Amino acid sequence: MKTDAWKRPLPSAVDDCANVTSGYEQQLSFNFGTQVRDATPQEADEWFDRKLLQVVNLAPNESMVEKIVDVHPMKQVAVMSVVQVLVFGFMILSFYLISLFT
Repeated sequence: MKTDAWKRPLPSAVDDCANVTSGYEQQLSFNFGTQVRDATPQEADEWFDRKLLQVVNLAPNESMVEKIVDVHPMKQVAVMSVVQVLVFGFMILSFYLISLFT
């Protein structure tokens, strides 16, 4: 084995490469202090069907979710089209009012 000026052993290039890449052989595992079990398929379906819209705060209760399903799809499209036109009109009005005061 080669040594440097102070007589310390110098590793070969192969050994040095092996030492550098040896830390990347395993994926890091994170332990957040609690063990969480996976939901069963039944629990996941129940959560998705009943609670998903409540979690993102789109429906105040379960009856609202059931009412959405009962409305005809064309009525939903018509109502959302009116909402979209109103929002666009408000945007144009805002642009106009901003241009007046600047």
